[in-house]
Formats: sequence, structure tokens, C-alpha cells
Amino acid sequence: MSKKKIKPPIKATKKEAIAKATYKVGKGVIRINSRLLELTSPPALRSFIQEPLEIAGGAADGMNIDIHIQGGGQMSQAVVARACIAKAIVEHTKD
Repeated sequence: MSKKKIKPPIKATKKEAIAKATYKVGKGVIRINSRLLELTSPPALRSFIQEPLEIAGGAADGMNIDIHIQGGGQMSQAVVARACIAKAIVEHTKD
């Protein structure tokens, strides 16, 4: 019986904001604290968080990323969410 290797969560911090993210192969859904990224407001923060996806192009297609953030202000949370997405893409593509 073979055991699956469990990947440790991806972590990022900024001031008081702490984020932990996990990713897996899926339909390309990104959730922040169980809410879809598309529901994040204001739109300027949403586009700031999505920048790593735009830079990666097609490399990020088919990745489900779940991010859980605690503490910090709105901008600090956006920074750590963005960092977790970028780290997940790098780890997934091994590039």
C-alpha cells in the first residue's frame, strides 16, 4: 500500500496578515477564505491579486487554489494572497 506524499501548505506573511494556501489540479477556481476571487472587492484589489495569474498565462490554468488568511488589513491580506498564488504557480510548474 503506497502512501501519498502530502504537500505542506504554502505560507506567506505581511505585517500581521498570515496566509496558508493549498493547490491541486482542477478547474482553475481560486478561493480566498472560502469565497471566490471574482467576488473580492474593490476591483482594484482583485486585479492586484490576479497579477500572478496574468503573468503566468496558461501555466496556471487548471489549478484550484484555496487560500486562508488571518489578521492584517485589507491591503496586507491582498499582498499575502497574491504571494500565495505566485508561490503555488511556481511550485506547480516547477519553474
